[in-house]
Amino acid sequence: MLPKRTYNEEYNLLVSNNDRLEYWKNKLRPKFIKEFRKEKRFPAWRWEELSSPIGGKYIVFFYVEDRKYIENPIETLFYTYYVKKNVMRVVKWDLLQPEFVGNGQMTPVPLIDVYTNHFLLRYNERFLKINSLNEIDIAGVYLSRNLWIVPIEMNKDIYEKFSEDDKEANYGILSCDGFCGARHSVENVSGALKCIYTTFLNKSLLKEIQITAINKEHDKGLETFFEKYEEVKHLLDK
Repeated sequence: MLPKRTYNEEYNLLVSNNDRLEYWKNKLRPKFIKEFRKEKRFPAWRWEELSSPIGGKYIVFFYVEDRKYIENPIETLFYTYYVKKNVMRVVKWDLLQPEFVGNGQMTPVPLIDVYTNHFLLRYNERFLKINSLNEIDIAGVYLSRNLWIVPIEMNKDIYEKFSEDDKEANYGILSCDGFCGARHSVENVSGALKCIYTTFLNKSLLKEIQITAINKEHDKGLETFFEKYEEVKHLLDK
């Protein structure tokens, strides 16, 4: 996305416009809510594209799953750029829950999620199934619908059932709508993380052996989490 920059520098550049983005969220909210009140079909969404000083575009995205949520739409911010003609990348940034490092210090870890064009196409093809959507629509709907995710370590039973064009993935993400394949890397100096989403599998496409393997890895991940929590929970009381 940003040549010759570290993950941490990329994250800092992305968040440098947060105040401006929050301003536009607040400005657009009443306008879009007014439009949602007139909608006849749901889910519904609206978005606004904003220029970026680092190139590419910021997107302010509002999503309503059902009429009863009109007054409280899900609001999402993300960034888009093109790697070449008609091939878009979507970027979401966040801070992971604080990690306890060193002498008990709590350090938030920057996270950059990158969604490839292939991932977006697979998500639409295998889940949304709406041919008229563009990449921004698809990305906004995915990010709005999948607020809770669970990282899953890849294993042989999961990986071997992927189709050839999906085998770039070496890391898994269990989301509300299905299972995502990704490439995951950690920056040595800052500890910042980057996760590149490469493909999406609808839950109905998962074979029994994959579901069993994913559940097993999920349970192992929870066990590891609670073990780490027991080690550091005394620090939370300080």
